[in-house]
Amino acid sequence: MNIRRGLFRLWLVLTVLWTAAVAVLMWESVASPYLPENVYFFALTGEIPPGTKLGRDLGDADTVGDVAAATAAANQMKQLRGAPYSIWEIDDSIGRYQFAEKYDTVGFPNSVLLLVAKGTNKEVARSHIPAFIDQYVASRNVEVSIKRRDALQTAALLLAIPSLAVLLIGSGLVWAFSGFVRRPHP
Repeated sequence: MNIRRGLFRLWLVLTVLWTAAVAVLMWESVASPYLPENVYFFALTGEIPPGTKLGRDLGDADTVGDVAAATAAANQMKQLRGAPYSIWEIDDSIGRYQFAEKYDTVGFPNSVLLLVAKGTNKEVARSHIPAFIDQYVASRNVEVSIKRRDALQTAALLLAIPSLAVLLIGSGLVWAFSGFVRRPHP
């Protein structure tokens, strides 16, 4: 019977069109998944930008709540290590746009931004960028991988479930209607 073959070919054509549509719609989510910006401030000794929560000195995971305690802790850590700078994370509720006039923005992959005060010696800032990349930018590669995996899983489900559902329903209908066909008796 040619109806079965014709319906199967129709299903193949529709599945190819559906695959192309899902690929176009999901491409952006897979190629460059959305990550909210992480904004950090490069601070020299004793400098704490307004509106920040305690950043972490490179390699340090201690956090302190209020700015006064943060200042004391950061200065103490710098004195112990002799580090001339620290990295502060800008609070998400503040946003980076209020800092646009006083600070230069340095963009990194994975939606990471570093604010550097306009009067800061650029050579000092550049000398610490590799450590910043290792500590803050590279760590977001895991987040990007997870977002890509989730997008690929969503795309696979969007491809498989409708295509298989149409195939099963079509096959069931062809099977059911084949029972009504008259067959000649021998």
